[in-house]
Amino acid sequence: MKGIVLAGGSDARLHPMTLAVSKRLLGDGSAFGISLSYAEQPQPEGLAQAFVIGRDFIGSDRVALVLGDNIFYGHGFQAALEAAANRAARSAGSWAATR
Repeated sequence: MKGIVLAGGSDARLHPMTLAVSKRLLGDGSAFGISLSYAEQPQPEGLAQAFVIGRDFIGSDRVALVLGDNIFYGHGFQAALEAAANRAARSAGSWAATR
């Protein structure tokens, strides 16, 4: 499974937190144990355009799209996501979440 995290805009919804750290400064993701790549949306043409821009990245994989300021994290959240992914894998017989 792959993910698309939209991180554009002027950081207004996360203001004043983004005065210290911009949500676009995640680097390559290695500090978080993940791999990140970036693609630019030349002009605002809607959220769904992320799938068009990310077509090659997505390929034939499953994909989830979230807004960069709607990423949730907390106690037990990773385990809940892994359990949901494993339930989906058992029902679809195609993939399983791993650390």
